[in-house]
Amino acid sequence: MASNESEFGFYTRKEKANMQPELTEFKKVDDVFAITFIIPTFETVGFCSFRVQSNSIEILVFHIHKEFRKSGYGSQCCKELIEKLKDMYPRLRRVTLYADPMAIGFWEKQGFKIVKYDIDGSAFMKMRLGS
Repeated sequence: MASNESEFGFYTRKEKANMQPELTEFKKVDDVFAITFIIPTFETVGFCSFRVQSNSIEILVFHIHKEFRKSGYGSQCCKELIEKLKDMYPRLRRVTLYADPMAIGFWEKQGFKIVKYDIDGSAFMKMRLGS
């Protein structure tokens, strides 16, 4: 008898890959906000922390858990995050971050541009928003 794993609460990697991640509650500690990305199975896909600075946001940490990498979740979470931040901060004009050398390609695919490289190969990057 063939069973549908979804009926029993288990999802295949392919089924999970089609689930849209959602941003969960924002938590604030001092001037740093933290959020978690989850999918409808209540699994944590990743997390992010950022700081608001006038008309810009600095992403401090953006992490996608290993089992969800290479599935499009990072791009989906980044897009969802940027859209949410634009809604929350209408005067937002740019998003900045320091990217690890292994993550520079990912951030370029998200629309970030390299401003300068650090001695260790990491890069200061930014994305301009709006007009």
